[in-house]
Amino acid sequence: MDVPNSVLAQKLKGRAAPAAEDEPATPMRQMRRALARAADKAVGLSASVLGIAEEDLDAEKLIEDAPEGWIVLGLRDATSAGLTGLFLIDPALRSALVEMQTMGCLLPASGDPRPVTRTDAVMAVPFAARLLSELSEAGFGAGDVNPAGYDLGPIDDLRTAGLVMV
Repeated sequence: MDVPNSVLAQKLKGRAAPAAEDEPATPMRQMRRALARAADKAVGLSASVLGIAEEDLDAEKLIEDAPEGWIVLGLRDATSAGLTGLFLIDPALRSALVEMQTMGCLLPASGDPRPVTRTDAVMAVPFAARLLSELSEAGFGAGDVNPAGYDLGPIDDLRTAGLVMV
């Protein structure tokens, strides 16, 4: 719209700009926005994050109670020989990423999930790398961590990842 809307301008006259624009985004908000942008840019998937939660898990407990059907990507930085972190992708997002790259659209959900393959993990790497890049651009980590500075690679399962974690 090139012409200013006088009615809308009158209604907004005198209102202060929302304070949320001046405040920096919370880490959770940065994560939600980055995930949606990464899905769109990496595979053309229009995604909305409905919820996000932060959990503190012991690595050994995570490996013991390994979730089924999840993609496991290892995060490695240049300062150590082993893995410094993990990037896990749940079955629903895994299916969406694979379907968008192979079929160009999402298929109806199937009742019986198939096992994760190494091809699934390799196909998820561009999305994961893009997400880390988006987080880095958003200032996630407040300068303490550079998410885009990690190398990503598929790992067969969490037990294998546990053996090479730093």
